[in-house]
Amino acid sequence: MSIPQRIWPIQSTATEVGHHLVTGYIALTCAAIEAEHLVKLSPRYRGAVGWDLQTAILDASTAIENAVCVHDLARYSKFWGHPRDTTEADHARAALSENTATTTKRLVADLTNAFSALTAAARHAEVLIAADHYYGHSAGYIGGLGWDLETAVDDAVIAIRDAMRTGTLSEVNPTFWKPQL
Repeated sequence: MSIPQRIWPIQSTATEVGHHLVTGYIALTCAAIEAEHLVKLSPRYRGAVGWDLQTAILDASTAIENAVCVHDLARYSKFWGHPRDTTEADHARAALSENTATTTKRLVADLTNAFSALTAAARHAEVLIAADHYYGHSAGYIGGLGWDLETAVDDAVIAIRDAMRTGTLSEVNPTFWKPQL
């Protein structure tokens, strides 16, 4: 008979934050592949517009990487051992379409998935900060490190919004994106 292990609410919440960050990061990895391909396919996304799109996706990915590193969230997922090795990204590369509309729709789907995962991560981070007084106030977290976790996730969400404002991406799924922008 095994003794059940208690999972503390704080650990569970941190696990949720970590899980949603992984999901968002994978979606952004796929979005980066689709965005690079869209820049090659569509004259609309060549030049500054494509640069803005790719930079926004990179900014979102970097914000997630920073949050995971600074807040030691990698311990909640094996993914961070090799974050570049994603099956989903391999599928995205293999499924690239020569049709601009298809590529745009896939890109928007990836950005929508990332946005949804990161807004969920933000909600869980807020709960984590509120519930874990050690996390927010101990000597190990001087300088508002708890607040910084929420800010890092928010930065990624803002970068995704910036990506959706480029070109006509938000018009692909206006029902979802109009209230978000």
